Amino acid sequence: IIADLQAALPGDVVVSNPAGNTIRFLDDGAVGNSDIDAVSATITPSALTGAGTGLPLFTDGENGTVFSNSLDGIGQKTGFASRITVNPAVIADDTVLVSYDAGVPMGDTTRPLDLLARLTSNTRTYAPETGIGGSATPFNGTIDEFARRIVSFQSSQASNAERDAEAQQVVTSSLQDRFDAETGVNIDDEMSNLLLLQNAYSANARVISTIQELFTVLMSIGR
Repeated sequence: IIADLQAALPGDVVVSNPAGNTIRFLDDGAVGNSDIDAVSATITPSALTGAGTGLPLFTDGENGTVFSNSLDGIGQKTGFASRITVNPAVIADDTVLVSYDAGVPMGDTTRPLDLLARLTSNTRTYAPETGIGGSATPFNGTIDEFARRIVSFQSSQASNAERDAEAQQVVTSSLQDRFDAETGVNIDDEMSNLLLLQNAYSANARVISTIQELFTVLMSIGR
């Protein structure tokens, strides 16, 4: 994680691990190109109780670990949408949705209100790869707002795809009609041509028959 933090910060800031779980950030001092005024961190609780009002509500379905967006290795974020699972421990004991520490009465609203605030009040910035927002202006909002944007975006995409499919169908039908008109068989026209051919054959047959009768008469005169 030290290397990942170092890569995410300006080169004038040095990140180190002097001992144990300690992480040290040093700016460039008097040079003043990079100044560290404060450091904050969001800690993901791993226990159901005894760690404040936070709750590990979701786990990674692949290995059962609590989702913390860890930067170690390849990170947890990639592909998490297909692996997200409600913490089995919460399903097994839903009293932890209220009880965050020993002695907390079941009517206490502290944890439920905190969970609600995390969904509807706390804001965060979302990656533009989600399709919401751009690289220069990524979307910033609550989880509730982001979910609504996702539904609206997908609905718009589905409507556009449906209109494109309908337009394509119109073009395909038009081309098929033109193809049929050029290459297909018109029954009325073919029947008319057949009648003309039949009449012509009958007329020719009548001429041949008349000539034959004429030759017969001529031959009889010469006898």
